[in-house]
Amino acid sequence: MKTILSFAALLWAYHLLFWQEALGINLVLFGTALIAIAYFKNRPLRLRPAHIFLMGLTLANAISVLWINTLFSNTLFALLSLATLTSLHLKHESVFEAFLNGVFNIFNPRQGVIPGLAGMLPTPKTRGALYLRLSAVPLIILTFYMVLFSAGNSIFNAWTEEFFSGFRRLFSNWTFEYTLFILLGVLITRWVWRTHWVRLLRVKAYNEWERKTGTPKPFVLMGLKHEYLTAFMVLALLNLLFLAVNIIDIRWVWFRFYVPAEFSLKDFVHEGVGWLIFSLLVSMGLILFYFRGNLNLYRDNRKLKTLAYFWIFQNAILAVSVVIRTFYYIGFHGLAPGRIGVLIFLTMVLLGLSSLAWKIGHNYNNAYVVRVNTLFVIGVLGVSSLLPWNHIILRHNLAHGNVNEIDVDYYLDLDPQVYPLVYENLDIIEAQIKGHQRNARTWINYSSLEDFREALRWRSEAYLRQRSKRSLASWTYADQKAVMALTAYTY
Repeated sequence: MKTILSFAALLWAYHLLFWQEALGINLVLFGTALIAIAYFKNRPLRLRPAHIFLMGLTLANAISVLWINTLFSNTLFALLSLATLTSLHLKHESVFEAFLNGVFNIFNPRQGVIPGLAGMLPTPKTRGALYLRLSAVPLIILTFYMVLFSAGNSIFNAWTEEFFSGFRRLFSNWTFEYTLFILLGVLITRWVWRTHWVRLLRVKAYNEWERKTGTPKPFVLMGLKHEYLTAFMVLALLNLLFLAVNIIDIRWVWFRFYVPAEFSLKDFVHEGVGWLIFSLLVSMGLILFYFRGNLNLYRDNRKLKTLAYFWIFQNAILAVSVVIRTFYYIGFHGLAPGRIGVLIFLTMVLLGLSSLAWKIGHNYNNAYVVRVNTLFVIGVLGVSSLLPWNHIILRHNLAHGNVNEIDVDYYLDLDPQVYPLVYENLDIIEAQIKGHQRNARTWINYSSLEDFREALRWRSEAYLRQRSKRSLASWTYADQKAVMALTAYTY
């Protein structure tokens, strides 16, 4: 009964905090409450370094939600809260393993819809079908007599009409949107009180690689040596290919870069970056494949390891070339979320390449790479979400030298919290709009500052109307500050 009441209370809190509200302090309060429940539910609990790392990063992102309140910060706080919860519930598993197993168990139908109810009812395997079969006939007979009495007794008919009218009024505002909202709440709250966890994924908890044993088949007696020769030829040939590509990039992209006539810098960056990133991911996959088994302990694998180190180094050079291309594009067209995302992703790639070199040098297994890179990804994304990217993008683009190449339209796609800064710099934006008018081809939507100002005013008023409908559950410092400033600008 205690679990059922706790489930109902948490579901009611979910309804009060989130229904028809924006994400803000409600997200912080609910996420913190779930982590506290998970901590006390799993006592005694010896906190591991991974737990402390996740809790500290989650707390920092909670402050970011209130101080910055962007989609990025809100999403990262939700994911970090989920990672912390799963790590506390599945306390003996790695962060990667616990996260995926925990997410699966959100949708695991075992233990019923309402936690704690299953243990109060007999014969759990058959109770649903049994109760449905036993109640069918009584309900049919009851309905039959209610119809008869309603037809023959006016007072009873009035009572039943009043009862069913009230019942209909109770559910008159129950929409499909609210149904999905409540289903999500049920999934989350029942998951917090779950006691049975299904493990779909197992990751080794140790780093050391173990020799694979077994009796080889006659036709693969030389299998390990053949695999070594194949890996050696693959890495040797790819090193030569990458060396040629890196020499071209270092000479042209690093030190002699220029934009010739009719050259599309956008295509150069977008298409080049996409293919190079894909190449980096394939390269990391090949290293994991060839050093997954007995090649780690092969007697004559020193030359192969040297080739692998050199190839990892060349992939790092390739990643740096992608970074330089991205900075060229930023220097020409300014900042944008996609360009920032590329730089964040390449940071994770460089950390991943370093973990591959460490794995090869210490003969670690692939589970080590998975576990370490999970923490790398969480750390890089968690720290990145602490930065006010909307303000950084806006200030950088306002101060950009190429006034005729900045995407003025994008200023209005930023979060409304930066709109006061847009109002403060309308003179700079006017210069950027006029700069576009001098281009041979104009690709922004606004041909004058008046058009831009009108669109800014319309979006600001829409934001203010939306915030006025929210309660204290949606409060953030970022929104409070923006509302006060925009009220002065628009009224």
